Amino acid sequence: MKGNNLLLLFEQKMKCKYFDNEQLISMLKPWVEFLAENNKISASTILLGDSIDKMPWNIIKNTKGYNIIDNEWTWGTPLSLGYCVSRGIYHLLIRNKDKNGILRNFKGKRIGKIIIDTCSSIFPDYTIKDLINFIRTESEFQSLVYAKSSKLSFIMITISLFWRIKSCPKKILINNFLKNIFNMLKKILIKYFIRFKR
Repeated sequence: MKGNNLLLLFEQKMKCKYFDNEQLISMLKPWVEFLAENNKISASTILLGDSIDKMPWNIIKNTKGYNIIDNEWTWGTPLSLGYCVSRGIYHLLIRNKDKNGILRNFKGKRIGKIIIDTCSSIFPDYTIKDLINFIRTESEFQSLVYAKSSKLSFIMITISLFWRIKSCPKKILINNFLKNIFNMLKKILIKYFIRFKR
């Protein structure tokens, strides 16, 4: 199918020097509208279970609009639009949090905070409860996909929401890594020297 992968289009926009939360919201809105209009059951915020896989990485955008290219997963019950959007943003941020030159204006911000700020701008009623619902549902889904404990998935997703966006030049990341190793070795040598002296 001709066109461009929506995830790659998003990442291209995220490289912009002035890309901020407003632009993130603006970028996501057409996809959110696509989900709401094409997958709703009754209210525009309740979606079909197959919406779980209608994420940017599974969509091709061309002159005809959005086209689903991979829809292998379906959830057994209806999903909230808030969950689907939270899922898309979460994986977009996790994938790009350490990449050089992407999300530079989000540097230092926690992933969970960006999700709440973005979703509450799109859905005025979005609260921390919706984020907790995302963690629960996503951990269940990941436990099925990767055949691991849902409790472990819950813990890992919760921890990752506290990660900060780095978006540092690679040189700085390497320097910091080497500095941490040097400090660790220094502590080990000092401990060893003190023991040897005794």
